[in-house]
Amino acid sequence: MARTGEPYSVARRAIASEDTAAQSANAGETTPEQQYAREAEAAGVPADKINAQLAAFRAIDAARSARERAEQAEQDADEAEVRAELADEAADLAEDHADRQEQQRLRQLADEAQRVADQAREHAERLEESASEAEERAELAQDAADLARGQMPDALFMQFGRRRVSRPAFPQPPLPPLPPAPPRAPWPPFPG
Repeated sequence: MARTGEPYSVARRAIASEDTAAQSANAGETTPEQQYAREAEAAGVPADKINAQLAAFRAIDAARSARERAEQAEQDADEAEVRAELADEAADLAEDHADRQEQQRLRQLADEAQRVADQAREHAERLEESASEAEERAELAQDAADLARGQMPDALFMQFGRRRVSRPAFPQPPLPPLPPAPPRAPWPPFPG
């Protein structure tokens, strides 16, 4: 880069295109997980540590897809609630201009739309709970992978700027209070 005088962005694109060409020349496309496993094995990392990290990767992917499903279900529930509100408004408007049978039919449609919206909301809440559980499992898997590699899990660290300060896994009890100060000598009497 510096020797040829080209800007960093140009050199970076050239390197990225060379890497892409080299990857496509390899036998098929590889996933980042497969690439990690291959590179870690080449670096001499034990198989159990590689498997722990791969399990963490899979758990993270599962948590991410669960979160996406939960968000999509939340959007679907919101749309169902809007449709239910519109059906209810249509039923209200029809009360003045429709016959009794038509009014009942529109009211039934509005009630059914509300039931569908409620079911969609419950489904979204269940998916949200499962996404939270998947994220917790992913964090636990990542902690297990960190322990397998001999690193302290992130849960045991606190970030302070660039410096990581370790804190104990179990909180320490507070220090006892200081003893009371000794009494002071009395003031001399005022001249009078």
